[in-house]
Amino acid sequence: MNRKIQTRILQSRAEIEGFRHLWQQWPGHIYADIDFLLTRVEAHGSRSSPHVILALEGNEPMAMAVGCFTESELDFKISHKSLFRVPLRTVSVLRGGFLGDQSAGVVSAVVEALQQLLRQGKADALVIGHTPVESPFYKHLDTKVSWFCRDHTMEPQPHWKMAVPDNLELVHARLTSHYRAHFRRKARNFEKQFPQGLMIKCFRDSAELDTMISDVEEVSQDTYQRRFGGGFVDNPANRKRVALEAEKGWLRMYVLYAQSRPVAYWWGAVHGGIFYSEALGFDRALQRHSPGIYLINKAIENFCGNGVQTLDFGAGDYLYKRQFGDQCFQETQVFYVFAPRFRPVCLNGIRTLLGGLRSAARTFLKGFQSVRSRVKLRSKKPGLVDAAEAQPA
Repeated sequence: MNRKIQTRILQSRAEIEGFRHLWQQWPGHIYADIDFLLTRVEAHGSRSSPHVILALEGNEPMAMAVGCFTESELDFKISHKSLFRVPLRTVSVLRGGFLGDQSAGVVSAVVEALQQLLRQGKADALVIGHTPVESPFYKHLDTKVSWFCRDHTMEPQPHWKMAVPDNLELVHARLTSHYRAHFRRKARNFEKQFPQGLMIKCFRDSAELDTMISDVEEVSQDTYQRRFGGGFVDNPANRKRVALEAEKGWLRMYVLYAQSRPVAYWWGAVHGGIFYSEALGFDRALQRHSPGIYLINKAIENFCGNGVQTLDFGAGDYLYKRQFGDQCFQETQVFYVFAPRFRPVCLNGIRTLLGGLRSAARTFLKGFQSVRSRVKLRSKKPGLVDAAEAQPA
């Protein structure tokens, strides 16, 4: 029997508040939380407004796509260098933002409503947050979007999670014996290097935010991630975000101090029993001690038996995620669906060309590094190459 699914767009705070109960019925990613959405929109000022597509069967809500309308810019890059930017009106579906019934008829109705916005000229592109490639939402988009409008630069990537056990020893039991011994040796050496003590503080309360932001910014400003716009940045948007997380009891900002000086941080939030990892940074002068891994281990110990069931490491295939993680799935990067009009299609063509150049450059670089590594290996004794050296922290 064919189901008759209708859609309704919620664009004001008052409309959205009227359906707050649905967020309790359909829990999802922290990014799709109603308060997270409204705070995010508020942080962008007049350039952004909430945009939630609600699917109904009769008067019964079945699902919703949580996102926002944004006056933004599309950045055209080669590597990490920006070539130029162009204005772009976008409608987004946030990471984990498809909530509720994901049966074929419901998903089809939501995707049709999103594409209708493009055809009507209300937006130049859809921006879809990280989405599992096996999800009905992504599969439907993948089959319904024309070749000229689809994002050809998006590459799937692994996403790691970890079930949090009752004690840390069960976590260590999952590690290889080599990595376990390597990690413990590094931790002992790190602690010996600072005999006056290493201290870890978990910031959670609103009253501590100024101290927390100051200490985290001290570490973050000189990290590898900062050079590419990542990690924690002391700006109005992040201040609003951590204030919300603290108010809601979600915030978990772990900071590692060595002789009273902040040397590493791990920013995350606990929502629905899941710790969502947001950013990790450390003092590069201490890299040989792996302070980031040391901090992660201590934080996981704090999670055990304290209401955190799952640790979500987020996207990316770093070594420490593979070592600690016990669940992995493939998901998209943030990707675009362009409107079937001349300007957006042309922008997609330019973006595709630049993406092809980036891909070719990466392939060449990987080949060069592979040859270089083989040459180095021939000059070393067996057993001296340690895979753990590749970890970012």
